[in-house]
Amino acid sequence: MARAPRSGGMIPKSSRTTRFMNFHNQGLARADYQGARGQGFTVEFLAEKAARDMEAGLQQGAVAIRSSSIEAAVTSTDEIKQKMRSFLDAHFTGSEMHGNNHRRVSNASVQSVTYDDVSEKGQFTSLIYSKFGYRGGGGFVDFLLLHMRGGTVKPQKGEWIRLDRRGKGQIGQQTGFFPLSKRDTFFVEADDGKKLFQLRRKRGGGPAAKGTELLATLVRSLTFKPSLQGLETIMATRGAVFERHFDALLGQRLSQSGGQV
Repeated sequence: MARAPRSGGMIPKSSRTTRFMNFHNQGLARADYQGARGQGFTVEFLAEKAARDMEAGLQQGAVAIRSSSIEAAVTSTDEIKQKMRSFLDAHFTGSEMHGNNHRRVSNASVQSVTYDDVSEKGQFTSLIYSKFGYRGGGGFVDFLLLHMRGGTVKPQKGEWIRLDRRGKGQIGQQTGFFPLSKRDTFFVEADDGKKLFQLRRKRGGGPAAKGTELLATLVRSLTFKPSLQGLETIMATRGAVFERHFDALLGQRLSQSGGQV
């Protein structure tokens, strides 16, 4: 039997080709029917080239997805934070405005922080947290959460919570005569026995410098009614906000790369 001529691995130009399977725009294999002059088929495997192209595409796609996700987490957090601060601005109208056009209590109530652990843990975290409260012996008491969901605060030590004239909660009190200021500080119990009033008797040379002033009110507990449920509504949109930012950012990167992802 005569030896069949070798094609050198090349499919003749005169042949008709049927392409089998297509993945990532690259043929994995193709078969050539050599027509009337030939008696067989030539099969050329393109799996290695397709695998290389696929790997490059996946790497490029992973970079685009990671960068879009990180930026979407940051921009989404900032959008949610600004919405929450604007909501609080309208609620706490007695708090003074800060230089960033939000009230001081709003800035304290809604803050953000990011943790970049991509290299170590493969994750990036962007958090919203509150500093609206006080830190006592039992840890941080979050006033924002109390306003949102309601609750009761009791002192960790002693029986009273001290509220100064501005409504700021404190634990502890002082009484007695202070020679340097020439003023007396004392307490008066409310008629119902549920409150104490811390008063100061002023000692001075003239009528304007004399008298008694209220320093603080002491209560056994503080009860908050839910009044900031709107913050829960804003936070419930964070999934949709993230997806909107991610889709827009990934679309930009795909457009810049010519869609080769």
